[in-house]
Amino acid sequence: KEKIMEIIKNKPIPARQGRSRKYGFVYFMEYGDCVIVKNDLEKQKISSAIRQSDPKCKVVTRTENVNGIREITIWKTEA
Repeated sequence: KEKIMEIIKNKPIPARQGRSRKYGFVYFMEYGDCVIVKNDLEKQKISSAIRQSDPKCKVVTRTENVNGIREITIWKTEA
């Protein structure tokens, strides 16, 4: 015997689970704040998370060699 799917009326849609635990800190960043990462993949992920947290902001990145170690700094700035 085939099971028939039940239709449910007026069930509210639950809220999304929210922010990523790993990159949730970007929601607390203010204009002028920055973070330092070590590789391009992290730069891309964090830059994307910052833009998603505040579509009106601008993300600025700079790469520097500090004591022979490559550092990438990511700033959240006003657009």
